[in-house]
Amino acid sequence: MFTLLNNKIKSIINKQFVKDTFFVAFSNFLNSITSFLKGLFIAGYFGATRSTDNYVYYQVFPLLVMSVFGGAIGESCLPLFKSILNRAKDELYSLYKDLEGVVISVTIFVIICSFFLTLILNIKKQGNFSQRLFIPVIFYLAILPGSVAAVCNSYFLANNQAKIIANVNILSNLFSLLLSIGLSFVIGIYGFVIGWTTNHMLRYVLLRTKIGIELKFITNRVELRDSWLAVKEIFIIAFPIMIASSIEKLYLLVDRTFAYNLKGGRLSNLFFASSLSDLPITILISAVGYIAYPKLFDWINEPTEKVTIEKFQKFIIYLMTVSSIFVILMSFVPDIIVNVIYERGKYTSADRIISSNCLQLLTIGFVSKVLYISLARVLYIIKRQKEIIFITLIPLIAKFIGNIMFINKFEVYTIAATTSLANILMLWLLVFKLNTPKFPVWSIVGEMKIISIYILLTVLPAAKFFFVNKIN
Repeated sequence: MFTLLNNKIKSIINKQFVKDTFFVAFSNFLNSITSFLKGLFIAGYFGATRSTDNYVYYQVFPLLVMSVFGGAIGESCLPLFKSILNRAKDELYSLYKDLEGVVISVTIFVIICSFFLTLILNIKKQGNFSQRLFIPVIFYLAILPGSVAAVCNSYFLANNQAKIIANVNILSNLFSLLLSIGLSFVIGIYGFVIGWTTNHMLRYVLLRTKIGIELKFITNRVELRDSWLAVKEIFIIAFPIMIASSIEKLYLLVDRTFAYNLKGGRLSNLFFASSLSDLPITILISAVGYIAYPKLFDWINEPTEKVTIEKFQKFIIYLMTVSSIFVILMSFVPDIIVNVIYERGKYTSADRIISSNCLQLLTIGFVSKVLYISLARVLYIIKRQKEIIFITLIPLIAKFIGNIMFINKFEVYTIAATTSLANILMLWLLVFKLNTPKFPVWSIVGEMKIISIYILLTVLPAAKFFFVNKIN
């Protein structure tokens, strides 16, 4: 009887896991569609031009700050949020409120410094001064709400309310899309800059409002004792993750800086190819990882090592099976994909050729990126988050050197190729650092089936590109 009841509970959990995964995946799909509609409009209305380059290039710094002060802190506070929630929800809100205040104060300081630094750096430069000043300044306004929204996400994840995050993302992205397109007819590329910033502002407002509404139903509210000590603990845990997050965003900075200094439009070509490569990860892979993150705690703490190995092996095989569909499509029909999605208006056939070649090169490291994103969080669980600094820094240095060596000969293709190589290097550095008695990663990834699928999905796009395509 107990066995039957246990199986019934597992069945319910699995159904709920699949249901939540499907819902988040569907919301990610809608969000990705809105992002692609933006990309479609930008490609057709502005083309691969310097205006589009400016839009893409000046996003990097706000993304870096939001990743450091929002994403890293959000990742770090989730385990503590969950442990406090088991005691009392009002204590969880007390900690969230103090943490929110710290993030707001820090980001305000960063915004003020960034504004004056941008003004000073652009005064003596030649070219379109207004775009080089106003585009980054408008982007800076997204730093505060974008950072705090990431902490809001952890609050709702701790409460097992991922659907709320998904719903808010859908609403904010749809509104941002309509606003961006509408304003672009009046003020050009600035419309999309304002729309991007508004998206982050609206997302924070909606999430914070929902937290405030839930708080009204809490009676006998009790403040968390030593709340500031908990905040300090979060920042101590988050510090190596913050450094690693800044390093990861430096990848974007390195890539976009090299591409921005090439012929006008090359950064846009790379951006459109990267958007296509990241689309399946955003839609499905991230959704699975998003929902699976709490499950990773349970899998690692299984009573026997054999059960842990089996569950992670199934998880990895599932990720690679899904990835294989996209690897095949992006390897063998990249021209058709880019043509159908982007080639219209001011986006020319020459742009299509460049973007499709970049897409094939990015596909070489696709499966490595998928596995890295899905497994990197294990470092936080086994409390080895400091290792992520080494894991991300070494590939960044290799990528930077590779870009310097080959950028003059192969231009934007160099950046796409070094991106794939960096993804491969990051994955295997992660595997090396994950191997502990608590998490026997070599026993997990060392299975012949997993190794064979991984090699096939990595070598296939490389062989297709280097033996069929020719870079003129």
